[in-house]
Amino acid sequence: VSQSRYPAGLGNRLLVWAHALAFAQQYNLPLYEEGWSKFSLGPYFRNERSKRNYSDCLDQGKKLPPLGMLIAQKMRVPRSDWSHVNVENETLYIFDDMPNHERYFDLIIPYRDLIIQKFISKITIDDSPLSHYSPPDLAIHIRLGDFTKTSWYKPRWDYYRKLFSDFYDRFSEKLSIHIFSDGFAKEIPLFDEFKSIKFISFGNDLIDMLAISKASIIHPYPGSTFSSWAAFIVTGKHRIQNQQQQQAYKQHS
Repeated sequence: VSQSRYPAGLGNRLLVWAHALAFAQQYNLPLYEEGWSKFSLGPYFRNERSKRNYSDCLDQGKKLPPLGMLIAQKMRVPRSDWSHVNVENETLYIFDDMPNHERYFDLIIPYRDLIIQKFISKITIDDSPLSHYSPPDLAIHIRLGDFTKTSWYKPRWDYYRKLFSDFYDRFSEKLSIHIFSDGFAKEIPLFDEFKSIKFISFGNDLIDMLAISKASIIHPYPGSTFSSWAAFIVTGKHRIQNQQQQQAYKQHS
């Protein structure tokens, strides 16, 4: 099984990797990994904070020898959905496609403990900054970057204003709220109105993801695999969905 080069963000790459890992586990096959250090020009052209290179964050895994790639019979697994795949000997199964957005985790939930264990063991970056981090009551991920190029992905700021107002009315401003984003704080027009909300960035996508996972309540961004993965790797967490934006996302997916 090969998790092939997939030029995307951390959440997408982890999802493709997790599906390849689960497939290999189910059929007792070796797993070869590619793409953690895949270079992408897009983040540079868009002047994004994250440049999406994870070679210094995660163990690169076992590599398939070049000769094996040349001579093996190959089968690409569309949408990383192996539910109808008939496994044959001497075949290289290539996972390089995102699962359906409504079924991101359906196939891999039975392998969740294994995936979390393997994910944690892959982390090579120093995560000691998290030892001094006080997790918030509510972590909110707001996806910007290339998501802002289409109207249904753009943040509905009125939704967040109402969310914060409702939370503070109910729990008082002692409630701690941290915002995480691939964008810059100046792109988020909320901090002047809600002074107690903090913009958090550790300068690394993986550390940010782990920080989100430590919050008591996680608010993923619709369509974002990054914050969905942060919620997937922990148990006993409450999740809030932005129903307004989720509906807009689904209508245009």
